[in-house]
Amino acid sequence: MNDSIPIDEKKKRKEEEIKAIISNMDTLKLRLNDKPSKRYENRLPNNTYFMMYRHYQARQPRFKEEFGEKFQGDLKSYIKYLAEKYPSFNQALTQKEFSNSNYYL
Repeated sequence: MNDSIPIDEKKKRKEEEIKAIISNMDTLKLRLNDKPSKRYENRLPNNTYFMMYRHYQARQPRFKEEFGEKFQGDLKSYIKYLAEKYPSFNQALTQKEFSNSNYYL
């Protein structure tokens, strides 16, 4: 951010951005949690969470393009590919909460 902006203004902008991210969480329809924003009703997420979300959000166009062009919309194949490419993604797929759901492969 610009150094000429007062700290209070930077904090205000940051909080507004985080709140916008939280409100957008509810557009994701996940079986595990119907309303993800509820998790942050009393306390906003920390900087690490915020930065990870921003990083993910910036890569969404790449994921969309890859999904459409490389995998022709085949979600199972794309998830398998992501699980091989990103070990942490694979770990998330094999965790207990996924084992009893329709999300496993």
